[in-house]
Amino acid sequence: MGNMKWSIPIFVAISTSGIVNANTFKGSRTLFAASREGYFPKYLSMIYVQKKTLVPAIITMGMVACVIMLGMEMISLLKVYSFLNALYCFTAIVGIFKLRRTHNPKDALRLPIVIPIAYTFLSLFMTVAAVVYNPGVVVASVLCITVGIVLKLLSLVGQAKDSVFLRIYIKVHRPIVKFCHAVLLSEFTQD
Repeated sequence: MGNMKWSIPIFVAISTSGIVNANTFKGSRTLFAASREGYFPKYLSMIYVQKKTLVPAIITMGMVACVIMLGMEMISLLKVYSFLNALYCFTAIVGIFKLRRTHNPKDALRLPIVIPIAYTFLSLFMTVAAVVYNPGVVVASVLCITVGIVLKLLSLVGQAKDSVFLRIYIKVHRPIVKFCHAVLLSEFTQD
C-alpha cells in the first residue's frame, strides 16, 4: 500500500458507520411494521409529528442495543449477530418460497428460481458454518430468541383485561408518547 496505508482504517470506519446507519433504519422500519401488525407494543408504530420519523422505534432499538452490549463482549456480540442474521435471511427466503406458492399477484417481481435457491443455500451454509466453528454462538442466540418468545407471550397475556402487564404497559406508554411527541399513523393528519 505504500504511503496510503494510513487511509485503510479511515475507510473501514466510514464503511462501518454506513452499515450501522443502514441497520438502524432497517431495524426501526421492521419494528414499526411489526408493531403496526400487532406483534409489538403500539408505541413502536408511532411517528414523530414534526419530522414524520419513527422516533419511538429508533429510541427503543438504541436502548435494546445498549443493554445487549453491556451483557456481552463485542466479538461475541458480532458472532451472535452474524449467526442470527444468517438465520434470519434463511428463514425469510424459505418464507418467500411459501408465499410464491400461496400468493401469486400479477404485478409481482419474478426472479429466476435459481437466484433464491442459491441465496438459500448460501444462508444455510453461513448458519451451519457459524455453528461448526463456534458452537457457543448457538447458545447465546437461542437465549436471545427465547427471551423474545417469552416477551411476546407475556404481551399476549397482557392484552387480557385487568392484567398486570396491561396496567404496566399503560403506565409506560403515556410517558413515552409525551416524550417523543408521537402519534399513531392513523391519528396523524396533515394540515
